[in-house]
Amino acid sequence: MRATLAVLLLLLVGCEPEPDVEPLPCRNPEPGLADLGEGDLASGFVDLQDGDELPLIFGPQGMHMVVVSARITDLEPAQAGGIGNRVTVAIRHEGEVVGGTVADMEPSEAVGETTDFLGIRAIFTAAEVELLDEALAEVEVIVRDGCGRELAAERPLRLVL
Repeated sequence: MRATLAVLLLLLVGCEPEPDVEPLPCRNPEPGLADLGEGDLASGFVDLQDGDELPLIFGPQGMHMVVVSARITDLEPAQAGGIGNRVTVAIRHEGEVVGGTVADMEPSEAVGETTDFLGIRAIFTAAEVELLDEALAEVEVIVRDGCGRELAAERPLRLVL
């Protein structure tokens, strides 16, 4: 099970090489704040609280997944030709990583000081899904800002089929 996920995450990370550039100085010395939620372009960002349910769905790629969103306050923007916004999602159950994704993403929405990354899909293998139905899992989202800083939010959520 761990080997399958490790190979999957390696393939996802290997798809887009990191740019070999130094980040520009940050305009704001303080990093922004991250929050974890769900939602897509239609619904917008929906805040999640500790213990809330997060649906496990069967995705079009033929694997189970969860869809989460990140809201960042005071996001340092991606730099042209340089560091972009890399979004990482990790799902842990009993200390083991059982699902996740890594992707370079453009923000879905930016209003005032808040920037949303909506509809981030974190993938599981079929073997893990049966173990995770109704399980409490730690879901973490990390967004790397244009200065290379990582902004993270994590909360325990109940995964449900």
